[in-house]
Amino acid sequence: MKHSAVAVPIAALALLLAGCGGGGSGVSDTPTPTPTPTPEEFSVLGYLTIDQAAIYASDGDSCTGYDGYSDIGEGTQVKVSDASGKVIAIGDLSSGTARDNYPQLQGTDACEFMISAVVPVTGDDIYGIEVGSRGVVNFERETWGDITHVDLTLG
Repeated sequence: MKHSAVAVPIAALALLLAGCGGGGSGVSDTPTPTPTPTPEEFSVLGYLTIDQAAIYASDGDSCTGYDGYSDIGEGTQVKVSDASGKVIAIGDLSSGTARDNYPQLQGTDACEFMISAVVPVTGDDIYGIEVGSRGVVNFERETWGDITHVDLTLG
């Protein structure tokens, strides 16, 4: 009888240790992180700035291109192309905002438009952007996020 009284606590201890994972089965309870998939599209955001004086404007006023830039204004088409030159996305310009970079002078010296377009990912690193019919400017997609910033200047 003495043997059976000692055997029960030893058996209970063995079961308790087995349940603690001390057996080294190689199976982990920690989940394996799933890699984040590459987004299927990214946004191109930025500004088109026309460097042109407007004597009677104030910083923050609405503006539009004039003289040689009269084709630039709110709603002007923005085309984004892939590395082969094929247009893959179309966006547009926001309304223009006058900017006064030299407050000591009368008026403003620039008209700034926000650029925005949603672009499908093609696997290319280089894309092209064209505002109106002003010609294509190449840019590199920022691969660390889903927004690529592009700033353009005319004038």
